Amino acid sequence: MRRYAISDIHGCIEPLQARIAQFEELGFFDTDCADELVLLGDYVDRGPDSLGVLHAVMALEQRAAGRVTVLRGNHDEMFLEWLGVPTTGGVATGLESAGFDEDLSFGFDDDLGFDEFGSSDFYDVEPPFDAPDPDRDVMDPEYRFRSFRQMDPNLATMRSFLTDEQLRQLDHGMRRFATMIDAFGTACHAIRNAYPEVISWMQTLRDYHETERQIFVHAGIDESAGREWALGTPRETMLGTRTTSNAPFYKDVICGHTPTCYVCGDPDHHDVLRWGPSHIYIDGMTTASGVLPLLVWNSETGEYASL
Repeated sequence: MRRYAISDIHGCIEPLQARIAQFEELGFFDTDCADELVLLGDYVDRGPDSLGVLHAVMALEQRAAGRVTVLRGNHDEMFLEWLGVPTTGGVATGLESAGFDEDLSFGFDDDLGFDEFGSSDFYDVEPPFDAPDPDRDVMDPEYRFRSFRQMDPNLATMRSFLTDEQLRQLDHGMRRFATMIDAFGTACHAIRNAYPEVISWMQTLRDYHETERQIFVHAGIDESAGREWALGTPRETMLGTRTTSNAPFYKDVICGHTPTCYVCGDPDHHDVLRWGPSHIYIDGMTTASGVLPLLVWNSETGEYASL
């Protein structure tokens, strides 16, 4: 049996499709195949087609039922939060209910295009979140808008979910501070209404996956807790820590989140990285490198490889 792992696709549908084609060649979808796949989160933001990636991952999970495990990353968590939905199930309440109106107009001219709006210095924000703030108020419209601008600064994710007409209306509404949050809330409502199955599925994603040999997690764990790491690690650490380790641990810890080039200090390294006896990092910074690393573990030999 082989166990594969992929992380940090970040809206890059073409590298993911290439890996799916590779799985076809490897026989992963054959009815008698026992191989497994773990995806370590961050399906959205930065790349051009977050929605396409989510649909592709959902299809993978259905096509190889019981053999694909899908975890969440910090970008997936924050995507749900800026949409205004609970991150772990349930139904959003108390949110804006207005939908897009075909005649909606904020009274501005069309001199500025959406691309120009998206890159405007007026919308500069603080550095991106590493992990969700444990004290955040996810129902606060200003918090949600700030989160959106930090996690989707080039608006690639928003673009993948909205029609051209909805984007035009969003552009109009967000040119003035007085209407930015209202327009943003309306766009979020449109996404929630159009893709409830995607949102419900994202709410079910797990924070980690443990096997007889490995711990798969998006960002990392608190290893000081030893074998009680699952109880001793806050969710914010699992989703967003930037602490990397090369120390021995009783199981192999496999993470994404921090690009391998940052871990090893080599700007040209975008492949799987074995870092010490117990740690493997697999975020290839796909949006910049075009590389989507694929880790494989062979249960017979106990060896890891990069495909």
